[in-house]
Order: sequence, then C-alpha cells, then structure tokens
Amino acid sequence: MKKILALFILFFVTYCEDFINTEVNEITYAFVNGQNVSDLDKKKTIQVLNNRLSKYTSQVDVFLNSNNEVVVKLPSNIDMKRVNTIVENEGKLDFWLCFRRDELFSLFAQKVDSEEEIDFSSYFKNYQPYGGLFNLFVNDTTKLNTFLTKVKQKDLLTDELKNVEFLYSLPENNEVVVYAVDYNITGKSKVNESHIIEARQDFDAINRPTVSLKMNEEGAVKWAEITGTAFDGQRQIAITLNDNVYSAPGVSSGSITGGISQISGDFNLEETKKLVAILGGQARIPKLKFVKIKKIEH
Repeated sequence: MKKILALFILFFVTYCEDFINTEVNEITYAFVNGQNVSDLDKKKTIQVLNNRLSKYTSQVDVFLNSNNEVVVKLPSNIDMKRVNTIVENEGKLDFWLCFRRDELFSLFAQKVDSEEEIDFSSYFKNYQPYGGLFNLFVNDTTKLNTFLTKVKQKDLLTDELKNVEFLYSLPENNEVVVYAVDYNITGKSKVNESHIIEARQDFDAINRPTVSLKMNEEGAVKWAEITGTAFDGQRQIAITLNDNVYSAPGVSSGSITGGISQISGDFNLEETKKLVAILGGQARIPKLKFVKIKKIEH
C-alpha cells in the first residue's frame, strides 16, 4: 500500500511540475474599426471565442486587456495557424437565393457610361458554371460592383431585380466565380449562423469532407420556406461564410424540412474541423487582426 501511495505521489508531483512549467502562448488581437464596436459586442466576442477554442483545448482563457484588445492564452503546442483562422474568422454564415441566369439578361444589357465599364455581357455569354454566372479576375470585381451601383442609381433595374447583389467565391488562380443573389428588402438573410444548434464534420456521397448543420426550430421553418421557393423557381441557394460563396446547391425534391443542411466545397479534413469550431459558436463576431504573441511560463 505504501509503495502504491509513493508511486502516486511521485506521479502527481511530476505531473504538477510539468503542468506548472508548461509554456503558454499569450496572443493579442485588435478589433478592426474598434471605435465602431460596442462594449456589448466586445464581451460577446470573448464568450464566442472561448466557446470556439474550447473544442481544441480545455486550457484556454480569452479576455479583454486594458486596451480593449482580445487576449488568448492557451498551450504553446496548439497550432498557431489554426488558432488565427478560428479567431480571425467572423463566423458570418448566410443562405441566399440566387437569381437564374435567364433573369439577368436585362441587367447585363444595361449601359451606364462608366469610364471603367467592362462589357460584362460577354462574360455572361461565354461561361456558365453551375450556380454561378461567370469567372472574373479578382481585380475586376470592383468594376462589376461599380457597374451594379450605377445601374441602381439610374433606376435601370426591373422590380424583380431591385435587390440583386453580387457575391463571389474564394479566389483561385486570381479568379472568382460571380453569383447574383437576392438580398431581399432587408439586406439580411433569413437563415444565418444564429439558427445553427449543431455543426459537425461529415462526408458527402462521394466521400468528400463536408460540414453538416442542424438548425433550431425557427431556422428549420425558414429553411423549409427558402428551399421551397428555390425549388419552385428553379434557383440555387448560395451558402456564404463571411460573404464568400462556398457552394450554391440546387433543390431537387421540393421544400426541405427538419432543418438539416450541408456545406460542401473543396475542403480537406482540417478545414472542415475549423468550420465546425467556428459555426458551432452560433454567433458572428467583429473582425479581429493579429497584433502580437509572447510566450510565458504557466
């Protein structure tokens, strides 16, 4: 008995010594446009980040310092790239109805006499990716947005297109896929991250990593409404994270009930795990940027 007790004490002392001497990273982030972020949103950010990062380690502490910056303390063996991805991601998830290509002919036929005007109708005719309109060089997205702004200023849109906005995929080879979505009269999506009660890593029918989402009761009702509208109108639904389109699936069998959805894309396992951590927080946060990191003895 004494021998067992002695071994236990030795193990406990060794464990405590290792724990005490563990190196910890203390990472500081600043709010982008912090003057426009309320104290309530800053406190909410702390709660959300504690929730996100606790999925990776129980030894995490997130707090505001005296400069109203976000400080994250966690073991130094946690991958910093992963931490930055999770902390700097706003977690802004939205579902938007896409316009069909045939609904947009009148839009791209407009001439707005802009000095930087591009004949977007030629792009529109030549490329038809599933769910998108055409590919565009990243540097030309500003010109496309300017074109839309001028069209709206001149009141050249039909009633059906009054709320059209352009969204883009993540860049690849310096190009993005352009999507036209219906922002509706409020400019806010009907289903977003606040309706998500569970996010988990999954695989699709051809074994690609995906993120499966389960919605609360309100989200399920609105999701059924959106998918029903998409099915009736033969439209895609753009799924966006921080305003980048990750996928734009169609609806093949009518309104989808039960509040289940899936985000697919060109993901690897690590990326889906990050998305699960971010979307599992069920809330978006203000934009943060890395400031500094220092190592301390815990």
